[in-house]
Amino acid sequence: MNELINIFKTLSDETRLRIIMLIHFDELCVCEIGGILDIPQPTISKGLSKLRDLNLVNDTRKEKYVYYKLRED
Repeated sequence: MNELINIFKTLSDETRLRIIMLIHFDELCVCEIGGILDIPQPTISKGLSKLRDLNLVNDTRKEKYVYYKLRED
């Protein structure tokens, strides 16, 4: 039950919800997400960190960038 509550609390933030909607369709890095949403990179990174802590996103390192995608399961 606590895990479900934490997920809803995390998704109640508009920025994190917008990130989820973006990475649902395509794998994106922090700089791409920030450019699309016009939000500073540190804000995007903090949001992704919370989503990653709840295992809602997968991250893949490609060269010097980390790409994020919504988990399929």
